[in-house]
Parts: sequence; structure tokens; C-alpha cells
Amino acid sequence: MGTSGWDQYYGYGLVNAAAALEYITPTSGENNPPVADSGGPYTGITGTAVTFDGSASSDSDGSIVSYEWDFGDGNTSSDMNPENTYSAAGTYTITLMVADDENAVGTDTASVEITDTSSKNEIHISDVSVETSSRTAGKNTFVSAKSVVTILDNNGSPVEGATVSGFWKDATRDLDSAVTGSDGKVTVYSDEVKYKSGPLTFTFTVDGVSHSKVIVSHGTETPQREQKHIILESMK
Repeated sequence: MGTSGWDQYYGYGLVNAAAALEYITPTSGENNPPVADSGGPYTGITGTAVTFDGSASSDSDGSIVSYEWDFGDGNTSSDMNPENTYSAAGTYTITLMVADDENAVGTDTASVEITDTSSKNEIHISDVSVETSSRTAGKNTFVSAKSVVTILDNNGSPVEGATVSGFWKDATRDLDSAVTGSDGKVTVYSDEVKYKSGPLTFTFTVDGVSHSKVIVSHGTETPQREQKHIILESMK
């Protein structure tokens, strides 16, 4: 400010502080790009839709206005949480690109492993057994039974996580359902009945087997059953 050179008012010149600060202060409003999050890894089987999740994507200084998915098999989607059905087995790389309200973009990738339905393990009922037990209370004898159901795959390996359902009949009538453990076995128990006389028959029939990740073989359409006859004349 002032005239060039030295004078008694400005010396060799004064700095315009406001203009200097305006010059060196960064321009406000710089946009940060969004962060894409494609989730995963994912798994699935051929012919069954796989759901993808892009909801964890974020934008620190604005909002995400679009989602663009590439599923690695030629299919795409603009949904936040889309589905895609693969026709061939394999491992696919999926890409998610998101854009914010300032047209900045972010990308992320994940993998999805698809197993061929035809090669997926089938499961079946390998064995159903029934055992009985009794207890005495005063002059009364009470009898119950337990059934152990074994579920195997087509390689003969135990299947964990299969839901087995069935029903008891003859000596007692009740429904049971349980999930197999790592040994492929599930144990269900009948109601207890009071013994009166003669033989008792406990029969457990498996009428359903299901699993979220494998296929139940045709054999379960004809449920297996096992029955146990108990002669308790000596316990009267």
C-alpha cells in the first residue's frame, strides 16, 4: 500500500493483511472422494441368486448417489444391495464403483466363489437307531426312548448343520426336530410313558431333512424308520 519507495507514513510499504490471508488460505469446499465397500467374500451355487452388500460404502463430506456393480460374469447392477445368479462355477472378482454428489468416485473389489450344483454334496439319512431306557418311582416304572439319526454326504462324510425332523408313534406320539453336530448325528427323545403290561413299541420316523448349503438326496422322500419292541413283563 502507499506509493513506491520510502515515506514517513508507510516506510517501505505495508502489507494488506486481508489480501495476503486470502491468497495463502486454501480454498474451502474441496471434495473428498467416497469410499466404496463391496463386502464379501461371498459364496454361492450355480442357479441360485447371491446377494451382495454395498451398504457399508460411505462419503465423509457428502452423500453417495450411485452404485455400479460388475459381477465378473458380464452382468451389472446399479442397486446398493443387488443379487446376481451365476450359471457357471468358478471364482469371480466383483467390482463396486460408487459416486458422490460431487461426481467423485471410489472403487472396491471382492470375490465370490460359486460351486456347481451338480458337484455339490448331496446328503442322505445314513442310519436311524432307537434305544430305550426306564426308571422306577415307587411301584411305577416309566419308559422312554431316544433316537440317533446320522446324516452323511455322498462322500460318506458327516454333515454338520442339517435339520432333522420326525415324529414318534406307537407307545408315544410327539414331534421332534434338531440340528446335526460335527459328527453328523442328532439325538431326539420321546415322551416318557408309564409302563402297564405287555410289550411297548417306540417308533421314530424321519420325515424331513434340510440344509441351507447342500442338496438333500431323493432318498429322503421315503423316510427311514426304526422301531424297538420292549418286553417288560419282568418289571411289573
